[in-house]
Amino acid sequence: MIWSKPQSRIQGYRIQVTSDTEEPMREFSLPASASKTSISDLSPDVDYTVTISAYAGSEESLPISGQITLESTGGTSSKPDASDSVKCSVSAIADVVFLVDGSWSVGRPNFKFIQKFISVAAGAFQIGAERTRVGVVQFSSGSRTEFNLKTHLTRPTLLRAIAALEYKGGNTRTGDALDYLLTTSFSEASGARKAFPKVLVIITDGKSEDPVENYARQLRSRGVEIFVLGIQQASEEQMKLMASEPHRSHIFSVADFNLIKSVQNKLVSQVCAGVDDQLSSLVSGEEVVEPASNLQILEVASKSLRLMWDASIGEVSGYKIQMIPMMAGSKRQELHVGSTQTQVVVGDLSPDTEYQISLFALKGLMPSEPLTLMQKTQLVKVSLAKGSPRDLRVFEETVSSMKVSWEPAPGSVQQYRVSYQPSAGGPRKEVTVKGDNRAALLKNLQPGSQYEISVSARYPSGMSDALEGRGTTLEEVAPPKNLVTSDVTESSFKASWTASPGNVKMYQIRWKSLFSAEAGDKTVPGDETETVLEGLSPETLYQVSVIATSEQRDSEPLIGQETTDASVAGKSLAVSEETERSMRVSWTPAPGKVAHYRLKYSPIGGGKEMFLKVPGTSSSTVMKRLQPTTTYTITVNPIYKRGEGKARQGVGTTLSPYKAPRNLQTSEPTKTSFRVTWDPSPGEVKGYKVTFHPDGNDIDLGEHLVGPYDNTIVLEELRAGTKYSVAVFGMFDGGESVPLAGQENTTLMDDPDSPPVDTSDTKCKSTAKADLVLLVDGSWSIGRINFKTIRSFIARMVSVFNISPDRVQIALAQYSGDPKTEWNLNAHSTKASLLEAIAKLPYKGGNTMTGMALNFILQNNFKASAGMRENARKIGILITDGKSQDEIVFTSQSLRDNGIELYAVGVKNADEGELRSIASDPDDIHMYNVNDFKFLVDIVEELTVNLCNSVKGPGGELEAPSNLLTSEVTFSSFRATWTDPEGPVDMYRVTYRKVAAEEMLEVRGTSNAAEKITHRGRTVPGRVQEGVRRGDAGGERNIECC
Repeated sequence: MIWSKPQSRIQGYRIQVTSDTEEPMREFSLPASASKTSISDLSPDVDYTVTISAYAGSEESLPISGQITLESTGGTSSKPDASDSVKCSVSAIADVVFLVDGSWSVGRPNFKFIQKFISVAAGAFQIGAERTRVGVVQFSSGSRTEFNLKTHLTRPTLLRAIAALEYKGGNTRTGDALDYLLTTSFSEASGARKAFPKVLVIITDGKSEDPVENYARQLRSRGVEIFVLGIQQASEEQMKLMASEPHRSHIFSVADFNLIKSVQNKLVSQVCAGVDDQLSSLVSGEEVVEPASNLQILEVASKSLRLMWDASIGEVSGYKIQMIPMMAGSKRQELHVGSTQTQVVVGDLSPDTEYQISLFALKGLMPSEPLTLMQKTQLVKVSLAKGSPRDLRVFEETVSSMKVSWEPAPGSVQQYRVSYQPSAGGPRKEVTVKGDNRAALLKNLQPGSQYEISVSARYPSGMSDALEGRGTTLEEVAPPKNLVTSDVTESSFKASWTASPGNVKMYQIRWKSLFSAEAGDKTVPGDETETVLEGLSPETLYQVSVIATSEQRDSEPLIGQETTDASVAGKSLAVSEETERSMRVSWTPAPGKVAHYRLKYSPIGGGKEMFLKVPGTSSSTVMKRLQPTTTYTITVNPIYKRGEGKARQGVGTTLSPYKAPRNLQTSEPTKTSFRVTWDPSPGEVKGYKVTFHPDGNDIDLGEHLVGPYDNTIVLEELRAGTKYSVAVFGMFDGGESVPLAGQENTTLMDDPDSPPVDTSDTKCKSTAKADLVLLVDGSWSIGRINFKTIRSFIARMVSVFNISPDRVQIALAQYSGDPKTEWNLNAHSTKASLLEAIAKLPYKGGNTMTGMALNFILQNNFKASAGMRENARKIGILITDGKSQDEIVFTSQSLRDNGIELYAVGVKNADEGELRSIASDPDDIHMYNVNDFKFLVDIVEELTVNLCNSVKGPGGELEAPSNLLTSEVTFSSFRATWTDPEGPVDMYRVTYRKVAAEEMLEVRGTSNAAEKITHRGRTVPGRVQEGVRRGDAGGERNIECC
């Protein structure tokens, strides 16, 4: 790099090297004798601006500047070689969108090849708000706008955004992506411009899972030119359906991602050519654009000048300024500004050079007729009396402002004028400060934008040349969105959010308790959008803030709230002191300053919700005016100034006015049954309902109803070896009580049966006639196993009698709710038949209605039609195990009034008072009560003796001797012998007579053999009669023998 020395005396040169990239500015000095230098360590394909100024003491000349671009030389550079780079023409201005396949088949390593291709293709254009705009959409299962057409309006920010693209992953749904573009990317809201060429470049590696033709046709019909780059398994058929015609210049295919470079220059060239073709088509119309007017040239300096004009009276989209130097080798410039701007400072001009200046008004890409002026720039002078400020420095950048400082210009400076304009184009603004100021604040700037800045000193003689530089505002770091909390526990919860746009380095998550001084914070990398906050206090409201942090600054916080879950104890509440109309509710106090508690309760089956307000210092209260036997859902919420805390929940049930039975017990388990016993319910109970089912299986629900005086039942026909749940309800006129519950297991096998009854001997020997009616309780409380014991007991009892139509007859009726005659008195004429009937006696089941049963046998069994004999003794025998549920006093008296002698045998739960009321007097003969069915065997002998005496009648019948025999016969005598009767005998009386004689002779004695009976010395046929007198019972019985 060389230059010519100035004619004035100087001390040296200051040289500055700047670029559009993030490289730092380089600055160095050279002595006055230097006229050339070399600059090293420059990056290829980067535009550098070199500025040289001469200085002497505190004064400095206006700077001169030039541009240097070091072309890359191939090899291993990651950027395209200079020879391979394709650049579109300066006039190629378009809206270009890249639709990028981010499906799983691409993969993260191959995605980098796509990013490099997009960088090359986008880099072929001049980027700016009034130049080419670029957007990127990535698709897979869904579509995502990475950035739209108006997001990045400078080349550096655009290339950084492309390099920062994140791989998406998912399925290949190209059709949905094209539909997405129709409504988003090519809209004015996304930055698309009317009357500008529109280009879509689709990059895909596979076949779409959905149709593409219709959406691609719609895009083409709206003027979008579509290019397709297919990689690997991309479908040729689908590419033809999407791409514009002709296909040979709009479809490009490669076998793998690393081969994209082999077609990228050709593809980019076709894109550039397509834009030029669209431009030619767009500007070929006959529409006339109204030009601007009154073009003026102001503030001409050696390297810059100011232009000002009046706006076009027509509708325009902007203005174009052309600066054409009249000196060969000088740089030609073209600037674009917006439609609202009517002045601009044109810099980077050549000193002492005449320029043709043309101003065009633009409507889209259609220009107006130009306004043209000629102007020559001033010479570069090194002046000690008048100079420019030096050492421009930009600092304290924010998203909307920056500070600018400089070293003062020499001499008497009246003011400094600071001009600034976005590098991408836009209105130029100015601020003016006093001559003794060395800094200025530039405000209301656009975020993330580079600005061209110039500082000029105003002297009485005019303006100095400008000190130029650049500054960039910070990118606006938008806060994350959609803070969501989830997975809440008593000590933690998850916080997740939607990522902030842009390059986020990390997220700061801060939390603090709204109940105490507890607080904490943590950070997560910028590619994560969720974290778990741990070690928190239970049931505490926390404020959570999420802040996005970039390289330069933090975003505004995204704020939310969440309350940790209550502990197990804190979630529940306790119910106590239940009555029919009230109950007390208690709970664990909530943390923090509770304003009050809100208690809500309602019947669980539906009904009106009620509320109570409880002071925040209390942790229990009494709920009143409740309905009896009703279960309520209860919720207690702590109320704070900032809202509600975690609810405490539970249920409570008021007591029933119908009191449940008590003290449920199970016993006597067998293979198929067990007994349930309980203490009666208080109050006027009308009966009991007993339900039962196998444990854990309430579908097979059994149910029995028993009377109010029953307090036991045997549940039958159960499964062997099974655990059963049983419940007993008290039944009342208005409803039923809550259940009394219990459990019992049936056995796997039954106990062996008792040995059979020996019925071979008739012990009650009598010739008396008697009709016995057995009245047997067959209610549920007995059960089948115990009923077998009753059968055995009855068999033992009747086996002592001589069963026949002219001796003892026995009938049997079974009762529970309704009595039933099992057989009548005259049904069985032999003992064998009777015992067979007893063995087959079925078990009835039901309630204990003893009074009804006693009346039944009076009306049905003690009747001649049922086999009762007029001259036979009448005896009734009751066997029961429970208290009667109806009246028994009058019915039993009616039986006795009809000459029926009553016996009462009670078992287990039989009411002894009732037994005495039923049994005939005396009780010690007619009433029996045992504690268990197995003890019936202990009373059989005594009961049968008493029954036998009743059969014989009052005073006792004298039993006759038996087996009368005669022996030792002579002509005048013979011996008589017999078998003694049971019981004591005072003496025997033997009478005899001749068969034909009427006179009766008599012999008395105490032995069972009479002396020889003689009659006048000879034996005669005779008849012997024997009489027996018992000591405690008067009367005689006779037997005869020939």
